[in-house]
Amino acid sequence: MQNKLKDAVVLITGSTRGIGRATLEEFLSYGAKVILHSRRPLKELETIAKQYPEGQVYPISADLSKPEDCSFLLKSVIDKFGKLDILVNNAGIIYRERETLPNSSAWQNTLQVNLLAIADLIRMSVPYLNKSEIASIVNVSSIYGTIGTLETLSYSISKGGINTLTRTLAKEYAPKIRVNAVAPGNVDTELTKSGGEKVSTYFNEVTPLKRSATPQEIAAGIVFLASPAASFITGQILTIDGGYSIR
Repeated sequence: MQNKLKDAVVLITGSTRGIGRATLEEFLSYGAKVILHSRRPLKELETIAKQYPEGQVYPISADLSKPEDCSFLLKSVIDKFGKLDILVNNAGIIYRERETLPNSSAWQNTLQVNLLAIADLIRMSVPYLNKSEIASIVNVSSIYGTIGTLETLSYSISKGGINTLTRTLAKEYAPKIRVNAVAPGNVDTELTKSGGEKVSTYFNEVTPLKRSATPQEIAAGIVFLASPAASFITGQILTIDGGYSIR
């Protein structure tokens, strides 16, 4: 796997912190060239990129809530490297409010960033991925894509959409491009901590392994699915939740 991933060009959306940052560092350990993406100012991304070996991390600032920025993001990758081998759709937002009915701003923002931007990036990436010998797409879903919750309904719907998108496109793009997803449970990140201490405590109590995942544990699953080690795996949703879904 190490030789296959060496110098592979990997785009990871939302990769300045949490699962995205851990995934970036995991790919770097195999010698890949990784795009550091966020909507944060470019200068901040450049500062982060300097923490890693020169030439291995390329920062790009783009706001995925804006369709034109999705185009800009991919164009910047191709202009810099001339190719794309692996796409990891990790960027996501969550509104923690009881959404019994659609709320226009929350739903539109969540669906745009968590689902529509992913579909758009995949569509634009396919012509370049088709030229790669290790072409792979990994989408970051959630256990909420299956179980859902009213407190984060728009988020749950967006993640359910990711699951459907993953399975559908795996059939559409086979055999050239593999498409898979990971579905984390509670993870020790700023995003999940935004739910409050009570939510984290609840998950830790009812999860068979009695703890939250680390970002590195989710990153390991992402890199596995993206790598040639998973060359006969496509259309799968890998649940990484410490047993929460089977409790």
